[in-house]
Amino acid sequence: MINWTDIVDGETGLSVRTKLNNFNNSSKSILNSNTDSITNLNNSLQVLNDKNDLQDVEILSNTSKANINEGNIGNLNTRVTDVENSLGGVDLVALENEVSTNTNNIATNSSEISSNNTDISNLQTEVSSNNTDISNLDGRVGNVESQSGTNASDISDLQTVTSNNSSNITVNTNDISTNTTDINSLNSSVAVNTSDISTNTTNIATNAADIVDLQNNKVNKGIFLADNRDFNNQLPSGLDVTLQIKFGNPVSLAELDINSNGEVVIKEDGFYSFDFTLNIGRTTASGIAYLGFRILKNSVDINFPFLVKINDNDIFTIKERYKFDLNAGDKITLEMYRDSKDGNGHDSGGLYLFQSSNGWQDIPSASVKIKKI
Repeated sequence: MINWTDIVDGETGLSVRTKLNNFNNSSKSILNSNTDSITNLNNSLQVLNDKNDLQDVEILSNTSKANINEGNIGNLNTRVTDVENSLGGVDLVALENEVSTNTNNIATNSSEISSNNTDISNLQTEVSSNNTDISNLDGRVGNVESQSGTNASDISDLQTVTSNNSSNITVNTNDISTNTTDINSLNSSVAVNTSDISTNTTNIATNAADIVDLQNNKVNKGIFLADNRDFNNQLPSGLDVTLQIKFGNPVSLAELDINSNGEVVIKEDGFYSFDFTLNIGRTTASGIAYLGFRILKNSVDINFPFLVKINDNDIFTIKERYKFDLNAGDKITLEMYRDSKDGNGHDSGGLYLFQSSNGWQDIPSASVKIKKI
């Protein structure tokens, strides 16, 4: 392939391609000038035609055209000669082919440039999309950085809590150690207390016995209130007839009263002890006599009745002790009766006075000693 740019005219110093371009431009200028002349000529012909000078016009037209063409052809020939001389024997056919080839190459390049422009446009679109993605990514990075700051603060708080927990664990460990020591001490104390409880249990049992003894001693050593005696025989009027036992003359004290019918009336709350002595007997030897006795509080039995069986003419003494927690107004009485025993009980027997033969004091039929404990 010939590089026309590298071929230079020795006279003008211009390259062949430059001179061809100049020639082409000059030719275009001449053609444009011819076109203008033809246009002017047509305008003149139109004027002449309007005047009906058609022959003259035609002659003039032909002459003008011939002159114009001859002049132009001469000029063109001259220019072609100049170009040929300037080319110095250059092959114009080859030049035309090269120009055609260059034109095709230019068209191809233009197509490729158009395709490249499309690719560039697509690439710019992708770059724009990438820029958007980068902007979004920057936003997410900012959010991550902000979250990282928050996380850093949370981590700091967590580290503080962890540190505090570690301190608390240390304190709790010390407390557990102290508590373990305390527990061991308490276990020792519990063992001691267990031993003490065992000792106290023994002491309680001993104290209970002492209390019983003390109560008995209190009965024996309580405040003596009365010692009343009755020196009359006290005999029921018949079988199964109740008789309230009497204890001699009436007595009136701050704590109680003893009435003539044998009723004891409590006037002061307290714990009282009653010692009853009964001189029981009969004066006949036939049959068997059954004598029953009971003690009452406010006319209600407060202990089991007891029975005395007498076979023959006999006399004997019995003693009964009763202890009561009484309130002011309570009444204590003692009763007796002869039991018929389904027709087998003898209607005899009762409480009898016994008179001593050697000058001792007479033995009363019934007596009562009362103490307040």
